[in-house]
Amino acid sequence: MAGNIVVYVKQVTGHRKGPAFHMLPTLMITRPKGTAERLVKDLRASGGPDFTPLFAPLLDILPVTPPPFDMDPDHIIFTSAHAVAAVNRLAITRRGIAWCVGDNTAHAARLAGFTAKSASGAAANLLALIKEAAPQGRILHLHGRHTRCDFAAQLGAQCTAVCVYDQSALPLKQEARATLMGTEPVIVPLYSPRSAEIMIKDTQIGPHVRFVTMSAQIAAALVGVDEKHILVAGHPDRIGMIAVINDALSACAS
Repeated sequence: MAGNIVVYVKQVTGHRKGPAFHMLPTLMITRPKGTAERLVKDLRASGGPDFTPLFAPLLDILPVTPPPFDMDPDHIIFTSAHAVAAVNRLAITRRGIAWCVGDNTAHAARLAGFTAKSASGAAANLLALIKEAAPQGRILHLHGRHTRCDFAAQLGAQCTAVCVYDQSALPLKQEARATLMGTEPVIVPLYSPRSAEIMIKDTQIGPHVRFVTMSAQIAAALVGVDEKHILVAGHPDRIGMIAVINDALSACAS
């Protein structure tokens, strides 16, 4: 699909000698600040094409104080590193196995003191991993207010779901809106259906924007966007996203 990306080239004049050269494509990063900065670092380290980052967070992660619950589970489910960050705040024990949606979340869980297992994928992959392993005992799922997979419903009475953070929508700033309607190529990685929904709600998307999504489910949330303008990661994890983002950037430079 990368070959479908339309390339727009701007000639730059001035003191620079030599032939005309490509303007760097803009990478509009919609993740919260910490994860956005890590994405830029990972992309730079990958050796892929250069880009101009534009930080345009779509979500503000806010702590939620849950009602009383069992803070000493036999197992714990993390579908986001944001949930791992709530462990210290809520004084949850670390004796249980942490079942994690992806490698980044598993890394955060290990840093927090857990023995972690990673599904290296999406929520559906994690659910399948847990069902296959059939862990015994009480399971606690810490999650955000907006979640796409109800682990408690799927796993039954042994699993309790507790909301520990909110993902509050943030409006796009004027610079980001203008960039989306500009004449230069823009690559927009998206990591959740909610981010995709916020991105296209009341937002004008110009013809030079290409979306990169972690999964087909996220791509489906881009209602009204031509599928030619969407690239989906080959695998729903950090490495898969870095690869597909670099593919999109390479298409801009070709």
